[in-house]
Amino acid sequence: MGKNRSKKGAQQTRMDQYTAQRAGESLQKASRPTDKGGKPTGAQILAAIEASGQVVQKQIATMTVDVNLLRADLWVMAERLVATEQQVTCIQTDTDMLKATVAILEAKTRKLEGQAEDAEGRARRCKLQVVGFLEGAEGKAPEAFLEEWVIKTMPICECDNAGDLYQNGAFVTQEKAETFFGIDHGQLLQYTSLSRMA
Repeated sequence: MGKNRSKKGAQQTRMDQYTAQRAGESLQKASRPTDKGGKPTGAQILAAIEASGQVVQKQIATMTVDVNLLRADLWVMAERLVATEQQVTCIQTDTDMLKATVAILEAKTRKLEGQAEDAEGRARRCKLQVVGFLEGAEGKAPEAFLEEWVIKTMPICECDNAGDLYQNGAFVTQEKAETFFGIDHGQLLQYTSLSRMA
């Protein structure tokens, strides 16, 4: 659009220059003394005025065309600006929705973290540490001994297999064997170390 406008503008400028040149020639002719008194005649003056009026009219027409072209360009720019504003509004709306979704997910995450911490605390509170068994007190059947002892000592309805007290295929040779047990949902479980129990 800009190249075509420049080309048309150049052509119009050449035409205006040609018309202005013709009008100048008419004025020069009108200024020459043609009558006996050395002054231009009325017809020559009228012709010069008419030529000047035509030049002015052509220049006004050129300006009108340029103004109309500028108006069309401004209209196109206004339409693009409106479309851009609509896109920005849609992006802002989507951003607000995403922010709300993120806030909801963060709240749910914090809630789940609290529930996980509470569940871990409850699990820890349900564990039992049993220490100080004298070596050999369990006899030849340590699993049965512990299961029976725990059921008699504490009101547990069910008891899982406690496992043996042997570590690496040999009985603990300390004076007091330390074995850790935990109660999870009413079942007795064995832990070989406090780190595994934690």
